[in-house]
Amino acid sequence: MSIADVEILTPGQAPVRGSIGWDESGRITEISREVAGSPLLDGAGELIAVPGFIDIHTHGANGADLSQATLE
Repeated sequence: MSIADVEILTPGQAPVRGSIGWDESGRITEISREVAGSPLLDGAGELIAVPGFIDIHTHGANGADLSQATLE
């Protein structure tokens, strides 16, 4: 699978426009200026891919609202 035509930011390198491919486990296997196969998503040059920015901020899950929680 791949995401095509995105601006790719990587540490210590200039941004490049290309595609990102990954395997069945979700691991990135390729960063390329070429698009291999049929992309899952076409960024149309409008999206930016940045590694490591994973938002784990949450106020709850599975019916729990932690913003209204007590210590108990």
